[in-house]
Amino acid sequence: MMTIKQVTSWKPMVTTTAMIAAHTLTLSLAALTPAQAADSSNVKQKASETADAASEYAQQSKAEFQKSMEEELAKLKTQIDELKVKASQAKGEAQDSLDRQIAALDVKRFQINRKLNETSKTTGQAWVEMKNGIAKAFDELKAGYSKAKATAQGEAEKKDSAKK
Repeated sequence: MMTIKQVTSWKPMVTTTAMIAAHTLTLSLAALTPAQAADSSNVKQKASETADAASEYAQQSKAEFQKSMEEELAKLKTQIDELKVKASQAKGEAQDSLDRQIAALDVKRFQINRKLNETSKTTGQAWVEMKNGIAKAFDELKAGYSKAKATAQGEAEKKDSAKK
C-alpha cells in the first residue's frame, strides 16, 4: 500500500509530457513521404499507446490517492470518536475546549471527504491542485487532532494528580 506522501509525490507531468510528445510526433509525421508514411503508422500507434498508458497511470494514481486518503480518514475518525469519549469525561473549561476542538476536527474531516468525492470530476492541473489541497488539509486535520489529544491527556493527568 502506498503512503500519502508517496501518492502525493506523483509527477503529473507524465500525462502532459506524453500528450505533447504524441502531438509533436503527429505533426512531424505529416511531413513524411508516402513510403515513409507506411512506416509511420506503426510509430503513430506506439505514440497513441504511450499517451493511453500515461493517462491510465494518472487514473491509477488518482484512485490510489483516494483510497489511501479514505483509509487514513477512517482511522482518524475512529481516533476522534475516542477523543469524544475522553472529552465527555472532562469537566468545565477543559470539556468546553475539547468540544470546540473536536467540532472543528469534524468540520475539517467533512470538508476533506467532500473534496475527495469531487476528485473524480477533475483532471490535469485541477486534479494536482485539488490533491495538494486535500493533502494539506489532511495534515492540518492531523495536527488539530494531536493538539486536542494533548489537551485531553493534560486533563487526564490533572485528574490523576488530584486523586493522589
